[in-house]
Amino acid sequence: MSNGNMNGNLNGHGHLSGVLTIGLGGTSDYNELENRPSINNIILEGNKTAHELNLASMQDVSDIASDLALLSQKLPKNYSTDEQNTGVKWIDGKYIYQRTFNVNSFSSSVLLPVNVSYIIKFYGYIETNDTKYFIPYADGTDFVAIYYNDSGVYLSLSGWFTQRSINAYFTLYYTKNE
Repeated sequence: MSNGNMNGNLNGHGHLSGVLTIGLGGTSDYNELENRPSINNIILEGNKTAHELNLASMQDVSDIASDLALLSQKLPKNYSTDEQNTGVKWIDGKYIYQRTFNVNSFSSSVLLPVNVSYIIKFYGYIETNDTKYFIPYADGTDFVAIYYNDSGVYLSLSGWFTQRSINAYFTLYYTKNE
């Protein structure tokens, strides 16, 4: 909130002279502020922990990283263009499937023939002539990505890559819609 005073004179030529004094209101007490910031609808006051703010703690992140590392060790390395049940279950209890794709001569987006509920991991590369780019790849407006929605799983290109004929080789780990 602000308030102020103005004292001055207006002469016959329309010129105003004088002094303008503005007083700024407010508070120096954070707890008296209106519209205090919040995270996950929890007002930031005091010394909140990540748990109190419904955030993942460093221990949670470390545990997830460890679990993913163990999962990577358990997943089979038998690459095939046929779908394979890995025998490993994801956190939702569904089996994880593995399939390697070889997509030749495309230049935008390709719908992949696979039934996916959740993508867990993917890796691979695309190649143009004799240069290979790992998936995902991004540089300005040029990118290569794998994404999925209710319509399916897509390998998508943008920018410079759309002007080339691309070959892609990648392995996808996923759970299936039952």
